[in-house]
Amino acid sequence: MSSQTPMRSALARALSVVPGQSATGAGDSLADGGRLKLSWLVQLHWWAILGQVLIVGLAELWTDFDLPIPHIMALLTAEVIGNLVLRSWARTAHVTESMMATVMVLDAAVLTLLLDLTGGAFNPFSTLYLVNVALAAVLLPGRWSWVLMGVTLTGFAWLFAHEWVTGSAHHLRLGLDPLGDQADAE
Repeated sequence: MSSQTPMRSALARALSVVPGQSATGAGDSLADGGRLKLSWLVQLHWWAILGQVLIVGLAELWTDFDLPIPHIMALLTAEVIGNLVLRSWARTAHVTESMMATVMVLDAAVLTLLLDLTGGAFNPFSTLYLVNVALAAVLLPGRWSWVLMGVTLTGFAWLFAHEWVTGSAHHLRLGLDPLGDQADAE
């Protein structure tokens, strides 16, 4: 009689899984792992969208910022539609590393647009780029993580360049002048 309980035996099987196989030994494809990662990303998207709606709503209610609500709502609507499509795709598609990387690059682009609409590089939520980079480090192989790092750095640099080219006028109308009264004092 074996000294292992059924629970220990199941745990031992689960810990001895090799890539491309399930704990039962059946030949699951690596695509199942990709679908699992993508389904987690979809869940994170829902939480991010909820957070964005709450933050924009609270900023609109409790601050004097003149946020471009129609533009922000259009972007949030596109995020919701995109996440619904992504959710159905995650259930059936053969998910590859490049597809996951593409989704995460699009996430960085959406974040860049949202930041530009709400204060640019000086928006404290610009640190959310780090979340994207950390997720890439966990979900993607090294080369794709570096690609995503480059994309996020480019997006952040674009926010500064856009501010430099257009001046702070597009943020002044929001009441989000990053220099505050310092510009008037000079």
